[in-house]
Amino acid sequence: MKLLLLTLCLMILPLSATSLQLSSVKQVVYLHGSDTEIEMTIMDIPFATAYSSPEWLFSAISSPFIPATDGSWRDPSDINLASIYGIKVSGTYKENNKDVEAIIDLTNAKKPEGYPFSIEEVAEQVKKCVTLMYPYDPKIDSKLEIRVIKAKE
Repeated sequence: MKLLLLTLCLMILPLSATSLQLSSVKQVVYLHGSDTEIEMTIMDIPFATAYSSPEWLFSAISSPFIPATDGSWRDPSDINLASIYGIKVSGTYKENNKDVEAIIDLTNAKKPEGYPFSIEEVAEQVKKCVTLMYPYDPKIDSKLEIRVIKAKE
């Protein structure tokens, strides 16, 4: 009985389809309260995940990002505008398992007090991140469809 249980466990363990990986994700960042110009910047942010592509490529765009600091920044905080504004990004393969659909969800988006950008401005930059994260590849000829779900007015 123990041998049977051990054999089953050994057969199941290698079936895991995910593995931890370190990559980068495009995010729209802004250092609120800094003395620099008031502008959004799209940056490559390191990201660790065990999820499969393309789902993590999109959900990572709206994940919070608190950069490491040397201690001179007293209250480090999230600098990812998608996360701060409550914009959610998701995506997956379409039914043909070739084309990809990305969804930018603005239904819970809200402009934080003191931030200079509108929800629409941030959403447009998030859309650029989506396009940069899943560029057209002629070898696989897949199409990217981006759908924006607007906030209810």
